[in-house]
Amino acid sequence: MKMLKTTQIITFIGIFLFFISDVTAGCQEHNKKLDPLTFKNLEKTLKELDEALKIEPNNHKIHLNKGVTFNKLGNIAESIKEFDIAIKLNPNYANAYYNKGVALYCRYPLKALKELNMAIKLDPDNANSYYYKGRSLSFLKKYKEALEQFDIALKLNPKDAQAYFYKGLILYRLYKYHEALEQYNLAIQHNPNNGDF
Repeated sequence: MKMLKTTQIITFIGIFLFFISDVTAGCQEHNKKLDPLTFKNLEKTLKELDEALKIEPNNHKIHLNKGVTFNKLGNIAESIKEFDIAIKLNPNYANAYYNKGVALYCRYPLKALKELNMAIKLDPDNANSYYYKGRSLSFLKKYKEALEQFDIALKLNPKDAQAYFYKGLILYRLYKYHEALEQYNLAIQHNPNNGDF
């Protein structure tokens, strides 16, 4: 009997775990509990951003950073408010649409798609916008469309282990087991120390 490589074993475990879970699971970004030091640093960052806004209340980049900080704290509603202010101040600010899409994709994938489409229109070379568009489409069970987005993301950033991983999950969901295994192996190859794979 041929011995399996460690990466193949890990891949099979990943496929098994996926089989008993759902491709739409895994919004860890919004569910992780922050350690006290990180929480304290983010709270400090918010205070500093508030001070900066007293000096420059119409600075769209400060509002964007405040939105990102709120998102890291898990306060999606406040993050959306800040992204909306940044967009109002600069309607062509692709980064604000992108970050708003990231904040929305777990809970409101349709709304996220609208924001990510605008981000892509304004900055078509941002691989992360396509990645999160693929994730949003996955939540809507539009797997073939999601695959297209992951392919674009990987064309722009061929070292994105997360994109390979989620592409593998979708291929598995579409019963393309061999192709899924290839994507898992690519994910491991590009980020062998990621414990989530």
